Amino acid sequence: MERLRVDDLVGAVAVHGEGGSWGVLAVGLFATHGGLLLGGGAQLLRVQALGLAAISALGFGGTWLAFRLLSATVGRRADAGAEGLGAEAAGGGAEPWGGSGHLALPLGPGSRRSGRVACATGRIRRVRPSVTPVTPRAPRPHRGAEPVRSKRWQARADRRAAPKSPPLVAPSGRRPPAGMMRPCLGAPASRVTGPTRRSLCTPWGWARVGESRASGIPQTMRGVVCHGPEDYRLHELPVPEVGPGEVLLRVLAVGICASDAKCFAGAPLFWGDARREPYCQAPVVPGHEFAGEVVALGAGVQGLALGDRVVSEQIVPCWGCRYCQRGQYWMCRANDVYGFRRRAPGAMAEYVRLPQGALNYRLPPEMSPEAGALVEPLGCSIHAVERAGIQLGDTVVVAGCGPLGLGMVAAARLRGPGLLVAVDTRAARLDVARVCGADLTLDPAREDAVAEVLARTEGYGCDVYIEASGAPAAVEQGLRMVRKLGTFVEFSVMREPCTVDWTIIGDSKELDVRGSHLSPYCYPRAIEMLRRGQLPVAQIVTHRLPLQSFAEAMGLVLAGDRSIKVQLVP
Repeated sequence: MERLRVDDLVGAVAVHGEGGSWGVLAVGLFATHGGLLLGGGAQLLRVQALGLAAISALGFGGTWLAFRLLSATVGRRADAGAEGLGAEAAGGGAEPWGGSGHLALPLGPGSRRSGRVACATGRIRRVRPSVTPVTPRAPRPHRGAEPVRSKRWQARADRRAAPKSPPLVAPSGRRPPAGMMRPCLGAPASRVTGPTRRSLCTPWGWARVGESRASGIPQTMRGVVCHGPEDYRLHELPVPEVGPGEVLLRVLAVGICASDAKCFAGAPLFWGDARREPYCQAPVVPGHEFAGEVVALGAGVQGLALGDRVVSEQIVPCWGCRYCQRGQYWMCRANDVYGFRRRAPGAMAEYVRLPQGALNYRLPPEMSPEAGALVEPLGCSIHAVERAGIQLGDTVVVAGCGPLGLGMVAAARLRGPGLLVAVDTRAARLDVARVCGADLTLDPAREDAVAEVLARTEGYGCDVYIEASGAPAAVEQGLRMVRKLGTFVEFSVMREPCTVDWTIIGDSKELDVRGSHLSPYCYPRAIEMLRRGQLPVAQIVTHRLPLQSFAEAMGLVLAGDRSIKVQLVP
């Protein structure tokens, strides 16, 4: 290996005085420590003192230049001197390597350093280190016959040792977003918490391959088709085919909601106006309050079996928009509700298909179809009561005692209000409201409902007012009836615009005005309330008509004087 002597450069270093001293110091430091990073094996890397004259001229900057010269020297000499280094390393013993003026460093990962560097005037000596292989430490044996394991550890070990399930498939061809729990088709109704408040089972679209279908399913079916306002017709339609993740139900009962009747009557919310696009995508089969029996299961459906009685939440989320990603699926941007959108045809037919991504719940075997079709409106009622934030002892007023208002009375009763008031203009509905738990019923057509509530609250007014009538007069009534800092919940679908004095909301009373939409995470509790008999189903479902009598059923709902809940039986 080529060697450069320090002696030849001493004169040049001395000429530059103090700067030369810093240059020598820099070379010494890098020779001592830099070699440990640049060496390899059991070889000896001899770092030569190069360019001391130039380094001394730079002073402190010589530190940087020394490192650059050191790196360049190692790169040029390493390959050429490998054999020589190996031969010298194998020689053994302790000797002054290379004579006077040389720097020599032992290197090599895996070897233990021994010996020390001896420095003399004009000479650096090195005692050759002994090469000692490093042996891995043997693992420490456990004390005792068997290690102590926790129950949780043992459960995980048992799961890992269990036979593997069949492979999973993704019918949709894409994974759900990371961290977002998707609703599973056909998952049993269970109360669990979601990304914001409650959550639902497992990611949808990932299920085992397989499809089942009951025998005797016809090729065609009868169904009502919405073509436009007041243009609903009975058609012979093909029975839907199920694809991956889909479910086919034979419809046992379907209710007519107030929104169905208002769509039939031509409300701007569904057919658009100068400020909004039509929501209803005609032609489409209407009906979103339904219960049915499973007759076919597409590939990938879990939690359901043929013959199960099932309900499905009225909205079929897209699971891709901002709201769905946050678990706020009831505000889905697509807003595909059964019976209004072509992605989700409704249940006013003999069969209905539940699309992939729908939220489906199995009903108890003992629950009747009439009660099953009430799960949807009762879920909406529960959500409105949740939005109201009722506290123990509050005075609560529910305006409107249709199927939804009666459900709100029943749900509010479970919150422990001090006074629960039901307001409606039909005596028959007020009678059912008392059965649902109302303490006081008021008919604003016969008495001053606002004055009565103020008299019973020492002039303050009610703490919570829930508007469920769909009448603009009920909105103004509520703003006068609710106390300062009270809560006003608006649920209804208005048939016509509503104008009120908004000064009451802000400057006069500083009210907390809240909206309520659909029934997120409320189906399990609605099913449980119906199972326990906490809603008088027999008194609420006043009419059950065959499918071909849909026009008569719409008339009954729009009139509202002889019916509460009207259902069709295909």
